[in-house]
Order: sequence, then structure tokens, then C-alpha cells
Amino acid sequence: MTNSSGAGESRLDQIEAILRSTAERTAENAIAIQQNTAAILENRQQLQRTMLAVERLANAQMELARAFDEDRQRFEQTQASNNAALERIDRIMDYLMRRDGERGSEG
Repeated sequence: MTNSSGAGESRLDQIEAILRSTAERTAENAIAIQQNTAAILENRQQLQRTMLAVERLANAQMELARAFDEDRQRFEQTQASNNAALERIDRIMDYLMRRDGERGSEG
């Protein structure tokens, strides 16, 4: 009877060892799950911050593009105005040179 009792105790010892090992692995897994959950939360917060930064950059880029277009239009208007003024100056110079040339040939 000791043999069967010894075999039963040995089997119980094996089951206890398996249960202890399972409990240890379960505890380790619980810690790993907590760490992973914390990392996921941190990553989510970082992603939200990054998305906000990207949105701000996109808005700034659109504002800069709008300002650039306005500046380009002002430049083109100024350039057209300057070109018209130069054209008038050129005509005045031609007139004055012709007039002075006519005076020189009269005298």
C-alpha cells in the first residue's frame, strides 16, 4: 500500500510543481501585460501629440503658402507698375533727346 500511496504522493508532487510553475508564469505574464499596457498607453499619447504637431505644421504650411501667394501677387503688381514707370521714363527720355537733337541742329 505504501507503493500506491507513494505513487499518489509523487503524482501530487508533480501536479503541485506544475501548478507552481503555471502560477509563476501567470504572474510573469501579468507583469508583462501591465508593462505592455503602459507602453501602449504611452505610445497612444505620443501618437496624439505627434498628430497635433503634424496638424499645426500643416496649418502653418497652408498659412505660409497663402502668404507666399499674396506676396507673389504684390510683387507682380509692383513689377508691372515699375515696368510701366520705366516705359514712361523711356518715352520722356526719347522725347527730350529728340527735342535736344532738334535744338542742336537748329543752332
